[in-house]
Amino acid sequence: MRKVAALLVGLLLGAGGITIPSPAAAHRAGEPYTLLWGDTSVNWNTCGTVTYSITGPTVPGVTENALFQVAAVTRLRFVPATPGTTPMLRITFHPDASTDEWLRILNGGLVVAYARPIRVGRWPDSAGQRHWVRGEVVVNYMKLTWFDPAAQITVMMHELGHAVGLGHTDDPAQIMWNGVLTGRAPVWGAGDVAGFRALYPKRSCSRLPWR
Repeated sequence: MRKVAALLVGLLLGAGGITIPSPAAAHRAGEPYTLLWGDTSVNWNTCGTVTYSITGPTVPGVTENALFQVAAVTRLRFVPATPGTTPMLRITFHPDASTDEWLRILNGGLVVAYARPIRVGRWPDSAGQRHWVRGEVVVNYMKLTWFDPAAQITVMMHELGHAVGLGHTDDPAQIMWNGVLTGRAPVWGAGDVAGFRALYPKRSCSRLPWR
């Protein structure tokens, strides 16, 4: 049963879903790639900050570690939202599937989590780039705790990967694989990195170096 639930981690929702890979990722000779979400001309703004909130029963350190891993490869700067403000990225843990409609109904309630970017900003930046300004990660806390500690971070990395614009890949060597993530170390695969770098090319305002 646990493997069945794990198989459905990271189910994609809404318009866009799994789409064609970015040419920058797909044409690296001999290198696997992770598909990108929806319109590949849209990403989060690496020149600003992405404010986030974490609510519900969480496993200490898991989400923070996963955010660090995403930041290291994208150069996105995640900052806790100021109390009373609306976070750009909302990370919500539910005790079980009963308190969230999608956790309850998706594939009979077997998903561990789902995530997606939600809204694109109205105006492009000075370089003509458009950016996501809202995203969400929703987690079934009870099912997340079925994983070992390292795999819990891996699951959260997978979900945050969706939230910042990556889709699934059929390559089991990647964290964005659409299969079972139990027993997986929290380390991005080459295809994951290729997808991130296609979506987040280096900019002059970058604050974090490539890892």
